[in-house]
Amino acid sequence: MATKSNHCEQDYAHNRYYGATGLTAIAAFFANYVNFKGRSRRSEYWYMSLWLYLLSIILVLGMVLILSGYATGIQGNAATALGRTLGVGVGVILVAIVIYAFAIFLPSLTLLVRRYRDAGCPWWVLMIQYGVMGAGAVIWGYPSDAFNALSIISGLVTLVITLLPSRIPAGN
Repeated sequence: MATKSNHCEQDYAHNRYYGATGLTAIAAFFANYVNFKGRSRRSEYWYMSLWLYLLSIILVLGMVLILSGYATGIQGNAATALGRTLGVGVGVILVAIVIYAFAIFLPSLTLLVRRYRDAGCPWWVLMIQYGVMGAGAVIWGYPSDAFNALSIISGLVTLVITLLPSRIPAGN
């Protein structure tokens, strides 16, 4: 296991993958699927962010490649056959994207809660951020300048907190 922590730190963090790096971060991500009480180091959070980002790029590129076939300008029976083939491809990639989104939602939320806690920030700060974002969407409407500014501020707060070093007391 590629972790940079000792057994005492892992016990304290309630996370046997505490300090996971590289591909081990993927195992940690799914092994801690509903672990809201533990902690996660920056390496585990950022490696998993990298893997999720790369998988998202692959899914989006698949969608773009499939949809670019619609712009070929083929007419007649060939266009109908191509449309049916591409329609199946678009359906498959859309199903893959929906499954991907549902599969990573809860573990992503738990990873973020553990990262907030490890950085010394209580979990409820994240819930307040989400609550303010939801209230902002209701008050100002989703596509508004005020809501966009609120989104940027919330994103920057999350970025700063996830970049903070771990706060594990000495001796653990």
